[in-house]
Amino acid sequence: MSKEPAIIPKLRSLGRQTVRLIIRTADTPQDHVEELEQAGLRVHKVFRLIKAVSVEGPASAALKIAGRDWVQALEEDQEVRTQGTSRGGSR
Repeated sequence: MSKEPAIIPKLRSLGRQTVRLIIRTADTPQDHVEELEQAGLRVHKVFRLIKAVSVEGPASAALKIAGRDWVQALEEDQEVRTQGTSRGGSR
């Protein structure tokens, strides 16, 4: 990532609290699953078409991988609502 995204200060303030994130990758997201898991994040889903991974884990673990060359963006995995039903986000 070329500059610090707005989510980084929030992750710092959350410390070990659990967060759900979408991590957008510069290349094949599947190539980074092991590294994400070793950092302490649980991979929920790999999105090959949009080059992204849905993860959950301590905010401090997300900070560990935020500066990797292959990480293009970090964003909160938010609940999606369609026609009165909801999917994703916090459980």
